[in-house]
Amino acid sequence: MDRPTIAQLDGDTARYRLVLSLQHEGIATQIQPLLFARDLPVLGYWLANAALLALLVAIAAHSRFDAFDAFALASAGAMAAWLLLLPVHEHVHALAYRMAGATDVSVHYQLRTLTAYCVADRSVVGGAAFVFVCLAPLVAIDALLAGAMLFAPAGGPWPLLLGGALLFHTGAASGDVALANLVWRCRGSRLWTYDDTGARVSRFFVATDAPGRTLP
Repeated sequence: MDRPTIAQLDGDTARYRLVLSLQHEGIATQIQPLLFARDLPVLGYWLANAALLALLVAIAAHSRFDAFDAFALASAGAMAAWLLLLPVHEHVHALAYRMAGATDVSVHYQLRTLTAYCVADRSVVGGAAFVFVCLAPLVAIDALLAGAMLFAPAGGPWPLLLGGALLFHTGAASGDVALANLVWRCRGSRLWTYDDTGARVSRFFVATDAPGRTLP
C-alpha cells in the first residue's frame, strides 16, 4: 500500500479511520493506559525492568561498597543518565525518523520538567517505521550501557554507576514503549501516523475495514 497523504488521512473517511489523537501537552498521562495494558510488549518491558533491578542489586551485593554507598553510586548513574543521555536519546529518535523518510524533524526541550520530545512535523509514517522510531534509543543506548557494564572492572564503582544509568534509561523509555504498544494494539491492520506541531497533536489512523481495537 502506498503511503497516504495527510489530506487523505484527514479527509478520506471512507478509507481511513482516526483511532487516537494525542495532545503533546500532557502526553504522558494520555498514554498511561497503553503502558499498563496486559499486552505482550508491555509485559516484556516490565519484566526487563525487574530483571535489571535484580541485576543491580546483585552487583551491589558483590561489590566492596556498603548498601548506602552502593545506592549513592547507582543514583549518581541514574542522575547522569537523565542529564547527559536525554539529548542523545531524543536525537536518536530524530535520526530514526529521518531514516524512516521524515523530513521536518525537531527536538523540543521542556526545561521546567527537564524532559524532551521529538516530532516530525507533517510527515506520515507507517506502523513498522513508527515502532523503529520509538524503540531505537532504548535498544541502541541500552546495548551500549550493557556492553560497558560487561567490560567495567568488577567490584569497583563503574558497574554500579552504569547499572544505575541503564535501569534509569530503561524506565525513562516507558513512553516510547507505550507508543510502540499502540502499533501492537492495531496489529493486523496498517497504521499511519503524523505529527502536527502547529496544533501540538499526533494523530493515528487505520484503514476503515481494520478490526476494532481498544485504545485509550
